[in-house]
Amino acid sequence: MGVKVPKMRLVDYFCKTTDEWHVIKRVLFPLALKKNGEAEKVKVKKELNRAFFLVMELAPGKPLDNLTAREASTFALRSTLQVTCAEDVHEAEHANRAVRELGRLIALDILCNNWDRIPLLWPNEGNVHNIFFDVEDRSVYGIDNSMATIPKGPKRDAYIARLRKVLSNITAAPSVVCEEMAAVRQFLAACTAVPATVATCVQLQLGLLEGVCDAHLGLDFDAATSPVALKESVRNMIAMDWENVWANELKIIDTSFHDEVLAVFAEFYPKVDAILHEWPVSRSFVSYNDGLSSEYGHDAVKILVMQERNYGDLKCAQLLDDYLSQGWSGRKPDIVLYPENWMQGGAVSQSHTTIAAFSRVAAKHRAYVLLGTMVERGAGAHTYVTSVLLGPDGCIAGTYRKQRPGSGYDHGTTPGVFETPFGRIAVLICFDIENDDVLRATLDLRPFLVLNPVWISLPDTDAMSRTSKRTCAVARDAMRRKFEAFMGEQMVTLVRCDQPHFLGATGSSQLIGPYCSVLSPNNGECRFSASVDTSLRNFWQGSVPPRPRTAKNVTPWTCFTTAVTQKQSTRTLTRHRRTTPAT
Repeated sequence: MGVKVPKMRLVDYFCKTTDEWHVIKRVLFPLALKKNGEAEKVKVKKELNRAFFLVMELAPGKPLDNLTAREASTFALRSTLQVTCAEDVHEAEHANRAVRELGRLIALDILCNNWDRIPLLWPNEGNVHNIFFDVEDRSVYGIDNSMATIPKGPKRDAYIARLRKVLSNITAAPSVVCEEMAAVRQFLAACTAVPATVATCVQLQLGLLEGVCDAHLGLDFDAATSPVALKESVRNMIAMDWENVWANELKIIDTSFHDEVLAVFAEFYPKVDAILHEWPVSRSFVSYNDGLSSEYGHDAVKILVMQERNYGDLKCAQLLDDYLSQGWSGRKPDIVLYPENWMQGGAVSQSHTTIAAFSRVAAKHRAYVLLGTMVERGAGAHTYVTSVLLGPDGCIAGTYRKQRPGSGYDHGTTPGVFETPFGRIAVLICFDIENDDVLRATLDLRPFLVLNPVWISLPDTDAMSRTSKRTCAVARDAMRRKFEAFMGEQMVTLVRCDQPHFLGATGSSQLIGPYCSVLSPNNGECRFSASVDTSLRNFWQGSVPPRPRTAKNVTPWTCFTTAVTQKQSTRTLTRHRRTTPAT
């Protein structure tokens, strides 16, 4: 469920590979007797005379009531309108994550009926000492976790009714603080000495929904991870049980309680899933990361640029499916990019013919797909030039409206920045990237990658003459030179996808990174992919400032591996500048 708790392991008396059990008892027994009175000796001796010990990790951090004013301010989130600069965005990113982790912890407590922590479903004042905040990692840990399943009867029915009411209120209006959150709000304000803002409570509610979603998807009633199967696996962890301590504790756990809670989670899952996809907050990507396996590990992302015309939604979706299904020697593409003016117009929805066709391909191959642009027909006769980003689950992960469109179109007002498992990525449509205010407002949000669907017009649309070829080459080279220095300063990679030349474009697709550039193999229809080192974003998020792009500090180890496909043939194309790094 993405909840951080101390790691635990079992030390068994009958373990044949180590004498750790004997060492633990030999050390702890004298110490325990020294620190307790005579009346406690019998109890201490009995507790240490077990066939097993549970060793628990010392969780990092400190309780919420021990935080300094600056540390506690993490839980006093500001509204989006109050986040006005890059430093604020960086801080808000960590704060949002911490508050959402606290919401996930509430979801786990609901599943286990762990009443001794946060007073949401339980009429108490909460226990601040069961929540640790790691100041360095800005993460929330749940400690002293317990399980108190409720037997069948009126008390369980009342508990389920309270749960259903909370989820009903949150899913009905996720941006409004539900009435049940009042006790939690008071609890946080009391233990952190800072006010729990509306933004904090909304993020808590979204974190709770994330926990509900992951619990529903991860704890299948019929799978090996069902409550019954998990209880049976715990039962078989020990070789022998002295005085039936292990068996008696397991009898207390009634898995039918978990089944009823999970049934409520399943009931609300469709609404929860829709909210997490539409709400502009990063959701959990744990399941996406599990599917990533590559020679580059998690510090690389592979991008496929599709400089192709649209032959029809179903045919193009099938072509992409066939291409991604072929044998790849390394990592399959994580992000697929199409050019500007590639989609048919209409309203943005999952039922749109292009979106519906490519959603199945994106979900099948667990890839992001940016479907170029479309003419979006919005409410009130408004029309926008819009990019649609599909997520690895096939659903719409986000949209971006062009902020500097041509005449006849409405202007978008919001930067197109999205969270992914690889890091933060941005979308800028065509000449948006050449407007300094739009570009810098986007880069202030610290993406490591900018996707740029374009249609760079070419006057000569006839057969590629020598003049028109030179025009394409000059245009592409000028664009590369223009952005190389800037991307080096900002430590950002720019990926452009243009239309092929025979549609009136220059076919100028290219990848421009801090240390190298990759150009499309030709101006016609082609595909090429590149693996980008995502660790470059550490220059943004760490304490080290971005380095200027000069010959003295360009390092040779950062380069791009590129595979280019042209007319059923494959060849390797790389272009990088290498110099000796500064001493």
